[in-house]
Amino acid sequence: KNMAAEKAAWVAQLARQAYGAGSDPTQQREANRHLADFQASPDAWSILPLLFPCPAIEAQFFAAHTLYTKIQMEYPRLSVQQRTEIHALLIQLMQHFSAAPAEQHLVLRRVCLALASFGVRAALDIWPNVIPDILAIKTPNPGIILEALGLIPEELETLISESKREDTKAKLRSEADKVLNCIQFVFTTYLQKRREAQGEAGKAEVDSFSSTIQQALKCLLCWLKQGVPSRLVFGGPLLASLLALLAIPTFFELSNQVLREIVNRPHESVESRVLTQ
Repeated sequence: KNMAAEKAAWVAQLARQAYGAGSDPTQQREANRHLADFQASPDAWSILPLLFPCPAIEAQFFAAHTLYTKIQMEYPRLSVQQRTEIHALLIQLMQHFSAAPAEQHLVLRRVCLALASFGVRAALDIWPNVIPDILAIKTPNPGIILEALGLIPEELETLISESKREDTKAKLRSEADKVLNCIQFVFTTYLQKRREAQGEAGKAEVDSFSSTIQQALKCLLCWLKQGVPSRLVFGGPLLASLLALLAIPTFFELSNQVLREIVNRPHESVESRVLTQ
């Protein structure tokens, strides 16, 4: 344990040298070389969890970025125990960093990427409930859940095996209704708050929710591009919510992109033809 802690402290120092403002260029190059060697080493998996509690954001960012890249490159070679440990670590990191201050958002973004990358690789083995489990993560910031879910369709395209990619897509598409229900809940909550807002305090509460709506729209756009069944789009209140958001200047551009994606779907439905007209 002491050796692992010492190595973690050494890697954290290297990360500060590599990413810190005002670092000497020669030291930066040397630090980057050592960090690249560390990323490729097998014992990096056991050291990475020790880097996240470091006070230096550079160390946290390096750990999250390394976790993401190693999941992409090495997942097939990981044992079931390692996969289970990484799964637990990712859920813990999502809960921890979702409550972190804004300056740690770059770290959180990398954690979301790592979670999405792990999710698409583990969906057919140790993590069959990837979508419900991500939705169940306890966080004060629902936008983070939407960010992680929105990255899943992109990460699906990084799967090298075509058969695994298609099987995983089918598996995740079968749970798309859960993602869309979450998005619809966010839309409904916002639109209701907007209707009921009174005075400056009410307006401030509505404004504070805007970034979550932006995240929900981005997430919806990503899942629509992945081929969400039309019945999920037209079978509930989602379309009405999108049209309501279209009328709000802050959300016009993203809402418009989402509606265009619905209208221009390859297998155009009767509903989308009606919408176009």
